[in-house]
Amino acid sequence: MARLPGWPRCRREAPPGKRGRSIRWRPKNARRGGREGPGAAWSSGGEGRRARARRVQNGRVHRRASIHKRTLVSIICITYNHEQYIAQALDNFLSQKHDNFDLEVIVADDASEDRTQQIISKYASAFPQTIQPILQEKNVGIQNNLFDALNRAKGQYIALCEGDDYWINDEKLSMQLSYMEAHHDTTVCFHPVKVLYEGVTKVASAPEIFPERVFRHSPTRMRLLATNYIQTNSVMYRRLATYHQPDSTILPLDWYLNILHATTGEVACVSPDVPLSVYRRHAG
Repeated sequence: MARLPGWPRCRREAPPGKRGRSIRWRPKNARRGGREGPGAAWSSGGEGRRARARRVQNGRVHRRASIHKRTLVSIICITYNHEQYIAQALDNFLSQKHDNFDLEVIVADDASEDRTQQIISKYASAFPQTIQPILQEKNVGIQNNLFDALNRAKGQYIALCEGDDYWINDEKLSMQLSYMEAHHDTTVCFHPVKVLYEGVTKVASAPEIFPERVFRHSPTRMRLLATNYIQTNSVMYRRLATYHQPDSTILPLDWYLNILHATTGEVACVSPDVPLSVYRRHAG
């Protein structure tokens, strides 16, 4: 039997259960689709010309929908005169295991008077694909510096850590991300921190782990309204589309951000009995 020009070479195949009685034709490279027997569908094995034409636009071949974009986590780190500490913080960020997600580190320095900006620039030169420096020439204040960094973030999730604090577990981000990806109603995820007292005498009643156990095991939005039990360098947020600065009299900013994100979802704690970061408690 002759085939029409441009048609693929075909072979004869009888439907199951009717061998020898009727014959239907299909391309040699075809594969079965759907169920067997009468009404079974056949598909062409390769991508059709129309489907490919839809993917090729302006000379660019677009990926198929089955290939998903990797999740991006943005670390926001604000600094001011953190020359002694910033390298340790950046090393901790870079050591985070992120095989299943991408990472960007936005480091916003508010015109430090020491060598903080030089250290940040050195790291940014060594890791240009990951570290994005914002080096203010004049002091703009903590609120302007922080919200400028927040609005530059591109990740679906945001993690905060100030330049004088640091993380002590290289799976901190992956633990929080895994929880939030599995619980889509969670918009705020935190963990306990170890408190390190520097330049200040620790009194007997001062905690070594923050927050108290009740907040770690039963975090609620109502409790968050009453007290700020989430330390800044422990939190991960589901990023908002835009961040508008509050009135300058609203302090502390970390409590404001915790409540802001909690208005659209739930609060959760991972690793409730094991600290994943260190918060430095300075004098004053």
